[in-house]
This record gives sequence, structure tokens and C-alpha cells, in this order.
Amino acid sequence: MVKRRSKRKTTEKQRKNNGKTLHPALENLKERLSSPRLRAAGTISTYLETGAKFLSGLGKDQKPTDSDFRRYFIRRREQGISERTLRKEFFHLKKLALANTWDWPFTADDTPYPEDEESAPALLPEQVEQLIKARARLSKAERFYLAIATTWVVRREELSRIKKRDYDDSTFLIHTAKHGRPVRHLIPDCLHQVFADYR
Repeated sequence: MVKRRSKRKTTEKQRKNNGKTLHPALENLKERLSSPRLRAAGTISTYLETGAKFLSGLGKDQKPTDSDFRRYFIRRREQGISERTLRKEFFHLKKLALANTWDWPFTADDTPYPEDEESAPALLPEQVEQLIKARARLSKAERFYLAIATTWVVRREELSRIKKRDYDDSTFLIHTAKHGRPVRHLIPDCLHQVFADYR
């Protein structure tokens, strides 16, 4: 009986939140994001959350200026928000501006860039060579993934998407992450045996 009551309360609470009226600018953003392409469950709510933070710094029904956008990023940096999060919010606010036909004052060069991405360590050629030389101690699957990772420099997500049906005797299909298109590559002669062993 107690569980049923808590479910009812949750349902009533959800109804109230669903019936909550959004700021007209956020309604425009929501409409722009609601496309035939399926989006991740939290995508729209995350965009709306960022938009609401931005709009909270504006006067009622005020059209934002260049300074308003700049002040938003200054304020967020002062709050200790990371460059990675600011990068995400940059694109959220750009979409908000486009949805409301506001001028977007920034160019691609203004996009916040996380410093840790700039200095991400890459494997040195000697380290790659060492891994390749150690291949005799690796399983067939490990050799296969090592060959792909060192030849095409794919993301972990892309490695995890690989299926045996993605390659034949001469080509290999990489399902590019981050909404990229699948790309077909030729398999170098030196890797034919590695691919054949894993099949």
C-alpha cells in the first residue's frame, strides 16, 4: 500500500513538471531539437537546462546581446566550470540562438577548448613498435584490436563497435563515433593474416 502511494505521488509530480510552461525561447529550442533523428534520452533536457541558466541572467523578454553571451561564459568560469563543460554549453547556446534567430557573436575559433585534450599523450613510435613486437604473447583478439588501434587510430567506442561482418578479405568498415559516417578502409597486406586469424 505504501509503495502505491509513493508511485501516485511521483506520477502527480511528473504531471506537474510536464505541465510546467517553458520560457518562449526554450520552447523554440525544444522545437528545433525535436527532429526526426532520434536523440539520446537526456539531450533535450540538457540543452534546456543550459538555456535556462543563460536566460536566468537576462531581463524578462530581453533579446540577448553579444555582451550577455560573453558575461555568461565569464560567470561560469568564475563558478569553476571546466572548459570541457563550457565547450558543451557553447554549442547548446549556439543552438538556442539559432532557434530564436538571435545573433550568435562567436566563430568556431571562439569555442572553449579543454587544455587536457591539447596535451593528451600519444603513444611514441617506440611504444607502438614494442607492442607490435610483443604480439606473439597476445591472443588472436588482442592482436586484431592492436592492429586496428595502431593502424587506424580509432576511438575506444569505435573499437567496441567492430563486428566480424565489418571486414572481408580486402576492406574493413569503421563505424565512426560522434555521428560520423561509416568509413571503409583497405586492409594492408601485412594485416591480412591478423584479420584472417581473428575471423
